[in-house]
Amino acid sequence: MKTILDWHVLVTRPLHQGKGLVKMLLQAGAQVYHVPTIEILALKLNDWDYSDKSFDWIIWTSANAVAFTPWKLLPNYKHALAIGPATARVCREHEVSLFRDLPKGTDSESCLKWMSDHGLCQNKSILLIKGEGCRHLLKEGIEHLGGSLE
Repeated sequence: MKTILDWHVLVTRPLHQGKGLVKMLLQAGAQVYHVPTIEILALKLNDWDYSDKSFDWIIWTSANAVAFTPWKLLPNYKHALAIGPATARVCREHEVSLFRDLPKGTDSESCLKWMSDHGLCQNKSILLIKGEGCRHLLKEGIEHLGGSLE
């Protein structure tokens, strides 16, 4: 029977996100190769200044979206929402007060169902902070539910 000592593990997560997993695997005795296949960078913020606007909701789709948020350019907002527990944790690290009832589930579908069930999109202004290349499901769903999206 093989044990973890026989494992050769390729970790492809970005450098800053793979360190914990690499450390855990090494401590367990695996042979680990950390070869990040992508690098996560902040977007160029040429046109990103919402500091003079106000939104009903601000939604972060990932921990990386939170980590790279230009906090000084953030708008006023009534409610904040994080998709998934890791995103919520990073929001709290940045002292963001999240909406009292976070959606169950960690994906766009869960978030949309939760917002729809609670009537939280209709005629609401929403700023969606996401990474480049992020799926369009959340954006399209919010618009379908009557939300105004930036």
